[in-house]
Amino acid sequence: MWNNKWGYKEAFAIVSIPIIIGWVMQLILGPAPRTAFAFPTNIIAGIAITLIGVGVALMGKRKGRRPFLAGGPATLSALTAFMVLTLIVGFTKQIPAGMAAGLSGWFHKIGLSAMLESRAFLLLYAYFLLVLATATAYRLLRFSLCVRDVAFALNHIGLYLFLLFGLISSSEMRRFTMVLSSESDQPEWRATDNLTGAMVELPLALELKHFDLQEYPPKLMLLDLPTGELVPKGRPEHLLIDSTLTRGRLLDWQIEILEHLPLSAPLVGATDIVFKEFRSTGGAASVRVRATRGDEAYEGWVSSGSYLFPYRSLSLADSLAIVMPEREPKQFTSHIVYYTQAGDVGKYDIRVNHPLRHGDWYIYQLGYDRERGRWSTTSELEIVYDPWLLPVYVGIAMMLLGALCLLLGPISHDKKKEAL
Repeated sequence: MWNNKWGYKEAFAIVSIPIIIGWVMQLILGPAPRTAFAFPTNIIAGIAITLIGVGVALMGKRKGRRPFLAGGPATLSALTAFMVLTLIVGFTKQIPAGMAAGLSGWFHKIGLSAMLESRAFLLLYAYFLLVLATATAYRLLRFSLCVRDVAFALNHIGLYLFLLFGLISSSEMRRFTMVLSSESDQPEWRATDNLTGAMVELPLALELKHFDLQEYPPKLMLLDLPTGELVPKGRPEHLLIDSTLTRGRLLDWQIEILEHLPLSAPLVGATDIVFKEFRSTGGAASVRVRATRGDEAYEGWVSSGSYLFPYRSLSLADSLAIVMPEREPKQFTSHIVYYTQAGDVGKYDIRVNHPLRHGDWYIYQLGYDRERGRWSTTSELEIVYDPWLLPVYVGIAMMLLGALCLLLGPISHDKKKEAL
């Protein structure tokens, strides 16, 4: 291992060892369980890999030669093998490991269709971390305060933290789903474990005070009644209804907006159904329009409807009709109160991409009652427990700082250092 004459042939032969061992273990023992790298195994393995890498680097420095694991052949071979397995994940359909174990064919048997739970992938991941730890430690033992070395340290330590704690995080992360109702005056402590499907009690409780949904303005479109398709097929035209729009065009029909009610309800008039303002639960957007084409003219109400009221369309000639599709959600927010077993109480507005973070818990807005839309009284939240996410972010930040050093700082071209 300490012979500098070892090159790429030996490196690729060595990197194939953990892969082959992993495939054999996969055939005999099956896929690695999700708890295979759980606490405390993950911590022990992480410390062991780090200490071995540092130890190999120290031995190399004492002997005055670069250790094989810190050299280019070991790095390139490990990176190549890791990228090949990663590309397989990206270009093939990945399925649960339990399903893959029951399928025939070598691709499934050795775990390539469930790569993230493949023993070969985990062993190669550990070997790649060992190579990275050794190369980083060996370079840091020869560290000098210059931009090049600072950038190297930030990039490599950051990458090591990202990969190590990313693996630890994936094994420790737990996901839960909780459905809250604003009609309940009691906080909810229970959630469904996404992995097992079991209902479990969490160390924090949530209470939904109010759910708010903002929608994009309604649209008018043309529907082909015989086929039920919007026209033109593939790229249907639409008119976006806002407070300033008074007229527009759909194909060869001139559309005039006579009246616009953001929230309304249908009423049976003397000769037809009309819409009146209705700012209560179940109110739906509606417009009174006039459609003309040459001497043809049609007038009436069009509404998207709601869970309480049916939609309304305006029939035209040529088996066409003006319709208003369901309004698209723009932003939805859960106004919640959270409680913890430690006695902490707080309020937070959970929106898409704006989760609530409390300690190692992350609470994301997942969904709502789509049938009721803006009048939904329930909110679906995803609760994620991830105690190792912060070191992952630290690794990413260090890599960004390292890249910034390379971009903005001067680069030393010390030939002696390059030779080392």
